[in-house]
Amino acid sequence: MLLTATLLALLPAVVLSGQHTPAGWACAPLTVIESSHEDCLGSATLSGGTWSVSTKKVDGGINRFCVVTLSGVGIKENQDFYVKGTFTTSENIGPYGGISFNMEDADNGNYVMMRLKNTGASNVETGRLINKFKSQSEAKTSSKANAAVASGSATLEILVNEGEESVYINGVLQTDISGYQPFYVQPGAVGFAFQNAKDWGLKVSGAEVCSYCVGANGNKYMIGESYTDGLQTCTCDAAGGMSCKCGATLTCPAGQSVWTDQETCESKCIRPPAYCISSGDPHYKSFDGKYFDFHGQCTYQAASCDDFKVFFKNIDRHNRAPRYTYRIELEFEGSVFSIAAGYQAHVDGAAVQVPYIKHYVNGDRVEIINNGQLEIRLHSKGREPSVRLRATNGGFYINAEMWLHGSCADITEGLCGNWNGNAGDEFMPTNNINSWGDSYKQYDEHCPAPPEPWDPCKDISETARAEAMELCSPMLKAPFAACNGVVDPGNEKEGIMNQCATDVCNCFIDESCACSQFDVYASSCINNGIDLANWRESVAFCPYECPEGQVYNAKGPTPVPTCLERNPTPTGTVRGCFCPNGQFLQDGVCVGANQCKCLYEGVFYNNGQTIRKDAECEECVCKDGGEMTCSPFECPALNCASDELEAQEADECCPKCLAGWVEALNPEV
Repeated sequence: MLLTATLLALLPAVVLSGQHTPAGWACAPLTVIESSHEDCLGSATLSGGTWSVSTKKVDGGINRFCVVTLSGVGIKENQDFYVKGTFTTSENIGPYGGISFNMEDADNGNYVMMRLKNTGASNVETGRLINKFKSQSEAKTSSKANAAVASGSATLEILVNEGEESVYINGVLQTDISGYQPFYVQPGAVGFAFQNAKDWGLKVSGAEVCSYCVGANGNKYMIGESYTDGLQTCTCDAAGGMSCKCGATLTCPAGQSVWTDQETCESKCIRPPAYCISSGDPHYKSFDGKYFDFHGQCTYQAASCDDFKVFFKNIDRHNRAPRYTYRIELEFEGSVFSIAAGYQAHVDGAAVQVPYIKHYVNGDRVEIINNGQLEIRLHSKGREPSVRLRATNGGFYINAEMWLHGSCADITEGLCGNWNGNAGDEFMPTNNINSWGDSYKQYDEHCPAPPEPWDPCKDISETARAEAMELCSPMLKAPFAACNGVVDPGNEKEGIMNQCATDVCNCFIDESCACSQFDVYASSCINNGIDLANWRESVAFCPYECPEGQVYNAKGPTPVPTCLERNPTPTGTVRGCFCPNGQFLQDGVCVGANQCKCLYEGVFYNNGQTIRKDAECEECVCKDGGEMTCSPFECPALNCASDELEAQEADECCPKCLAGWVEALNPEV
């Protein structure tokens, strides 16, 4: 269909059902209006499911018709379909205009013509328009005037199902014209057309289009029906499309579960998520449980998997060891998502508001959220999540925590180790912490070589380490003692106790510097099923300072309610800083629901602004209180040049023409 003017109605998709809709068919409202000429559509608005349309006469005489098409989004065009709409007008447009169906363009197409407000015997007609003229061999008028059409308000239903065509007006089968000529669906033209030769105004309510799903095997399926295609199971959904997911038939050993890569359909048994942390000066605990110190001051790869990498950025505060972890970075799909000390969140170096959610066409997404502390979560390949990163704020540094999906075991590389179950081979092949750690330095950073391991207690006094160990001794008492048999706290030479004593000496025997390692130990215990969330209640010198307006909660709800999702289903608890009940964190301040702003991909929008969600093929309008009204949009037709390639970005649902996609290195060869 040749259309030059388009108006997209911003209405959420809803599923309707007409009187004669076959069972199991998926339906969508007709929410897109288009016209064949720019000058023939006066206005069109959609409110409460009713279109108000005004059309204009097109110059060129009675043989130049303007076709205004109403169509649906999301329903696939099949040879069988159902369309419905109630049309109302107070004007008799005359013999050359009315309601047409399935026009291919302004000059050709099948039609059911309802000449509203016309009381003549021929006020309903079915036929075909060819090169602006009706084909007399393919046209038939009703045998008598239709009273509903004559009144100016009539509901038209057209059903084509298994070769049978039926036309209903106000629920009554039109036996004299039903099945007279074969209807068919022209791609992009499912819906109704308003053919007119003068100015005209009308309303259309309850307009919808319905059909069944068609699988890749060519068979048709009703809503909820499915079929198996190799390793995939494909199911007809309510939007009229087939949703395909990989299946799995593996039986896994105790303690493991099945994971299926939704891109390749490969299934394997995986372990529970692995845990790694960089804390304090910084001290590391690898996925395999190896404790070590590394004082490099660059950005280092901490872990990797098949489609992402994680980096820890360390900084120098004293022109000597120790160093501190300042930032966590996730590299995915060509972008860098980061969280840093001071509750900072960035994407590709630009500050963003949280919650930040980045969607991709294949269903992957990246979230930066405030979950008591800032977190990054990547959901990809059906992993929920692929990786979870948490930055516990310590002022100028963070404790950087990572939980890695079981599918990454044995293939991950970085400071967190290879997760092969052997803590003894973490520093291979050199077996030297500094050279091993430095091998994961970002290629574009130039910074000094890491210093040799250093004990700050020796710079204070002979008794400094003993004093520091005493300040760290709460880790061996209640409530921590309940975990000592599950998670080894270590001693003055290794493990978390050693890390704690080192941090205390770094602070010249300041007891508050033990708190970071108490929290690290609590996290390890919680990961192993021992509830130490409330440990701060037993250690008086370890209060946690939250940003102004927020309060510390050892068992705050997760997910945390936000302006984007105000009543999420609780999945557990987490310790950290939270807004008071009924308030939501927005731009660093706790606000009430009426103060919420529209937020998309880290950017605020004002009331009335339009937000285009390219990955989801939606366009939204910002409303009061941060609410959005969204509707799907259709992709423009592509006509790529001979030297262009049709391509699609990972975060854009509409394909594009890509020029310069290949370049010959030796064009004369």
